[in-house]
Amino acid sequence: MWRTEGLAGPPQKAPALDETFNLEPAKTGRLPKSYLSILGVSVGSDSLDSVEKRLGPGKRFRVGQDPVVLRDVCYTVTAPNGPAVVAFESDAMGGWVDVTSAAVGTAESFGPYEAACRGSQITVGEGVSAGGLALGITRAEVKKLLSTVEPMIETKTRIGYLFKDKGLLSGVMIGMVDDRAVWFRVYASEVDSSEEAGLRIVQ
Repeated sequence: MWRTEGLAGPPQKAPALDETFNLEPAKTGRLPKSYLSILGVSVGSDSLDSVEKRLGPGKRFRVGQDPVVLRDVCYTVTAPNGPAVVAFESDAMGGWVDVTSAAVGTAESFGPYEAACRGSQITVGEGVSAGGLALGITRAEVKKLLSTVEPMIETKTRIGYLFKDKGLLSGVMIGMVDDRAVWFRVYASEVDSSEEAGLRIVQ
């Protein structure tokens, strides 16, 4: 699956790993709670089981390679702001039980796994968004939403933010094509170091 790049995003549209960038230190604080809620699921507090209780049975995956292994529950979603694929994820810090990240993307950005997620279709009355983030949002709109801090990383095809509050790290990464979001992932978990979280987000 596209988790072969950790928390970075789908390989079909993600930047090449040799793309030049610098990681900035995590900012003090937390990603606002509104950005950690997708379809009523709270990243950092809900479990994969509670996701399915809320949204119905989803397609389950175990993806990635050590040290980044994720367990996912994914859905294809029909929503007022357009179709999307949504995956709720748990890593080692969540005991592969609690949701530590969630990804939203176009069908193309999920690659071949979109077909498998198609087996778990849901229709919702609300838009698929996290705070003000949504597919199709422009780079300028992203930077306006998070205008109080500088990005941890910004390249032609991605922009990301990372926050640290004691032992809790939270952040968001947005994949861009032609300066519009084609996927985004939010993350919240206790992690040993901001360096570890930063590497997991951009790998």
